[in-house]
Amino acid sequence: MNTHDLIAFAEKYEMEYIDSTSYGNHLFRSRNRMRTLSIANFIQEHEQTVEWSSPNFVMLIQLWGTSATE
Repeated sequence: MNTHDLIAFAEKYEMEYIDSTSYGNHLFRSRNRMRTLSIANFIQEHEQTVEWSSPNFVMLIQLWGTSATE
């Protein structure tokens, strides 16, 4: 998954993609900038609304599987 995909995915869920950490954990931030989420937290919080079969989400899950989590 490239950065463009991560940004598009985050925007759909009213988040913004920040960057990846040195541990490879991609971070998202709420639009109001009050919170920062790792991929693991992002998935947990959006599990009821995520389109599970969407190609971007499948790639996100694959990326999460190879990333460090909090």
